Amino acid sequence: YSWGHNGNGRLGDGGTTDRATPQVIINGGIVDMDMGTFDGMALTETGQVYEWGYGKGNTPSLISGVSNVDDINAGRQAQFIIQDGIIKGRGMNNYGQVGAGDTTWNNSWRTISGTYEEFDIDNYTAIAIGTNGYIYTCGLLNEDTGTYITSPAKLDDRINDPDSTDFDN
Repeated sequence: YSWGHNGNGRLGDGGTTDRATPQVIINGGIVDMDMGTFDGMALTETGQVYEWGYGKGNTPSLISGVSNVDDINAGRQAQFIIQDGIIKGRGMNNYGQVGAGDTTWNNSWRTISGTYEEFDIDNYTAIAIGTNGYIYTCGLLNEDTGTYITSPAKLDDRINDPDSTDFDN
């Protein structure tokens, strides 16, 4: 189901009219959904992924060549899939938020270095928990100065050992 603002067909209900009540967009088999600023994604129980919204149409369509997906994330015109701990991203990348080492917009899936357990993205910044227990980030770090990084960078704190005083491991 989806409801709310429907600019660019982001609700996936076949139109662009804002909706105050939930609308069915995919009948059954969905285990996860995520909404970005302008588009949405849905993960099926068989590991396939639907997308809709800005530049993708206003009804859900399966992403060809994508299967065995464990998790999905939608950002501001950027989409991410996770398969066996490997993150792949595509789309808007003006601050390096896709994490592929550059600021190039790309419609093809790009593999992000490292392996991860959890991942999230907002408009311009991505953050992930690595399988090693460290937190990584990329994208826009300081809006006032425009500071950004284009590949995942490890933050100092390790989440698996909150009592540790040694933050260099």
